[in-house]
Amino acid sequence: MCLGDSAGDRTEVHFSGFAIGYNASTAVVGETTAAVNTFVVKSTDFEFSPAVYLVGARIAGLVGIHFFNETAERPMSH
Repeated sequence: MCLGDSAGDRTEVHFSGFAIGYNASTAVVGETTAAVNTFVVKSTDFEFSPAVYLVGARIAGLVGIHFFNETAERPMSH
């Protein structure tokens, strides 16, 4: 038995919605990162700007995690 089988038909909708959002955001951010960092390094001559970019992304991720509400124990019913 698959874990999704116990939640009913709505599980596919939840997983599909999450997958589309995750993949779209990964494509947009992942594809532009190299171009943005190359542009910033060439225009500012600051070779550590990719490191600053990564630190900023990490801080944004930590802020997001701080405000995230855990939903593991909640039922998937609406």
